[in-house]
Amino acid sequence: MSPLSSDSVKCSADADRWNRLGVRRALRDEWSTARDCFERAVAGGGDVIEFWINLGVASMHLGDEDTGRGAFELADTLARRPRTAGRAPCLENLFAVPLRGVVNE
Repeated sequence: MSPLSSDSVKCSADADRWNRLGVRRALRDEWSTARDCFERAVAGGGDVIEFWINLGVASMHLGDEDTGRGAFELADTLARRPRTAGRAPCLENLFAVPLRGVVNE
């Protein structure tokens, strides 16, 4: 589950569609289907932080804390990487799925 190789996958339109479908499923509390969609999104857009966050949220909702934490750690690592000169983000203004009751305060 690592997009951090030197051949990092660039985001595809399919990855964006999978992410959006996952968000719709998550908003309906269909977390298993949502996670499947987010897994497909990260497979096609491995350097898009929001996809990894959404995968982490869905995994946490399903009680898979190891996968959730791993996805959040990858999102954090991606967020700390300097952008390659001249490279624009793949997608802008994505909304990550809310945790809604998963995080204990």
